Amino acid sequence: MPGRGDPHHPASGVAPLLSWLEEGLSGWSVADRVVGAGAAWLYTLLHPAMVYAPVMSRRATAILTQYGVPYTCDEVAESILNRTGTGLCPMEEATADAADPSRRWRPSGKRCRS
Repeated sequence: MPGRGDPHHPASGVAPLLSWLEEGLSGWSVADRVVGAGAAWLYTLLHPAMVYAPVMSRRATAILTQYGVPYTCDEVAESILNRTGTGLCPMEEATADAADPSRRWRPSGKRCRS
């Protein structure tokens, strides 16, 4: 349920998740294109009813499982690459040492940028 009934958010990356976190949205089901560790940590704070993505990283599935967030995906990838395919996704790198989602992500969004 992104932004007041609009099924699509105009931003990309984790920006929509950060705005939903600020709005206090929770309990809805979400379909995403790709879910890596960064998005998975945010979903643990958003408490969706279900997360679906065609592709999720192995770390994302482990995080979602650990925090009891129901999910389904078509493929589990070892990692998620950045948009140019030249390295790891910046959110995968930024959350490499994360152990607690509430410490990693701040509602202001200053901790991460997509």
